[in-house]
Amino acid sequence: MAKGKGVGYLISAVGDVLSAVGVPAGTATKALNDHLERRARRDRDIILAELRSGDFSQVEFGNDDDALDIAYRIARATTEGRARANLRLLARILCGLSERGPVYASDFARYEKWISDLSHEEILVIGTLSRKGAEVSWNGVEGIEKVWEAVEIELVPGSFKSNDHIRATAFSAQRSGLLMQLNNIDAMGYLVPSPLLKELVEFVKFDDGLFT
Repeated sequence: MAKGKGVGYLISAVGDVLSAVGVPAGTATKALNDHLERRARRDRDIILAELRSGDFSQVEFGNDDDALDIAYRIARATTEGRARANLRLLARILCGLSERGPVYASDFARYEKWISDLSHEEILVIGTLSRKGAEVSWNGVEGIEKVWEAVEIELVPGSFKSNDHIRATAFSAQRSGLLMQLNNIDAMGYLVPSPLLKELVEFVKFDDGLFT
């Protein structure tokens, strides 16, 4: 199903449901359309602001098809209701790739896939793990425990209710491939940055600016 038709069917279905409980279908359809337009406009502004804050002025794409495909992926992201941190991370991926040379759609798509459905909380845990790991050290089980302790001190209770909430969020984010579990029985309860995350942080920063 084409994206536009899918949205149209969704709006129609929501209108039918609201109509069944007494809300006029026309009113519901207009309200939903207005909501989707406001959200897409807000998300575009978030991405544009992040691009402007990076060194994006000299970006060079591999060719016109690469530029169009990347533009389409970014435009699509603004219609999917992604977390703001996710949108900012997407823009940072583009800026980071542009600093390495011509940006190709295949490269952008590869990284975009890793983060595409990560929530604000999942990105927060991933970013904090990466940052604290660089500050402390992942050396051995003792090092892993110290990194996680530093993460828990920073995120509880401000961002998460408990250490268990952080762990659960980290295990949820494992589907992205950015976190992995070691084949070490003494460290079975901990996740650590995967080679994919280590690759990503070489050119993308997971700092506080993602979560403003």
